[in-house]
Amino acid sequence: MQVVDLYQTITAAQPLNLPQHIKVWSNQKKLEWLIQHVQPVVDLIYIPFEKPSQNTIPVEVQIGQLRFQLQFPANMQGKDHSIEINGIEYIIPVPAVPQPQKVLDELYNYSLSYLRVMMDFMVFDRIIHDGDVDRVAPLLKRLIPTFIGLTSYKSKYAVECVNFITKTEWALSERDSIEVKLRSFVNTHGKAGHNKAADMQQENNIKSVKTVLKGLGAGKTEAAMVRSSLAAPIIDKTVEMFRKSLGLKPSSSPFEHRKKPDDGDRDVVSELLIDAKPFVITEGRVIGFDCEESVLTSLDKFKINEFMKRNGARAMNQCIFDDEDED
Repeated sequence: MQVVDLYQTITAAQPLNLPQHIKVWSNQKKLEWLIQHVQPVVDLIYIPFEKPSQNTIPVEVQIGQLRFQLQFPANMQGKDHSIEINGIEYIIPVPAVPQPQKVLDELYNYSLSYLRVMMDFMVFDRIIHDGDVDRVAPLLKRLIPTFIGLTSYKSKYAVECVNFITKTEWALSERDSIEVKLRSFVNTHGKAGHNKAADMQQENNIKSVKTVLKGLGAGKTEAAMVRSSLAAPIIDKTVEMFRKSLGLKPSSSPFEHRKKPDDGDRDVVSELLIDAKPFVITEGRVIGFDCEESVLTSLDKFKINEFMKRNGARAMNQCIFDDEDED
């Protein structure tokens, strides 16, 4: 990855002054104009995570007067190989792939790394809201190395991504795969762009049931809890309609997030960013910990391949197939 100043990239693009007659343009022309101005920044922030090269690595070794031309597998990059000749052990260093020059500005590296990670999560959030089943698997593939880079090779989120992709893209039929993906989203409003994750809806249902069960007191029986649980959605709807008829605001609970005006906070953050200039490379700035420009920079792609193969095989072993499907 080439080291580029993000601020210079943004300012080098054409000014974002709206054309005079943009309101009468077609949507396609508006989109082309927007992409023309946004593309340079996206090209810098977005880093494609490609599979590692499998080409062998040639290494020339000289032992005494003899010269050997050896070939090492691609996964030996940057590692040492020991060989014993006539009782003498020789250590042969295998050269690593040249790494791009590192920027000696921790604030710039941290800010750029944050943007690159958040870009993936913002796209994922948009996919959930739209209920887009076509983009789920491609983005989960990209989130696997992201989760590993943010935590470790034992990331449970990365394991679940591999598990979901393996079962929906390989084990299940096309019909069942689409059905699983569709059931991953819930739309309680019936409007376009109002989907949310199914597990979030389940958490909301559990909270509703707990609220109703509290009214039963301490001596509740199992039958009473089952009866109240089934009635919880209707009770919630009745309460909300009653509050609405009285002109009251929707009921709130300690578990709900209350929004407060953030105009003042935005002004403070804006002033700090203007003074700090986090996207202007200033060598020597230190924030207390070393940070790469991306969490994907230092990942071992061969180790990630083994991670996906291991957990993919485990996901397949958990699948139950009929005798007729064994072939």
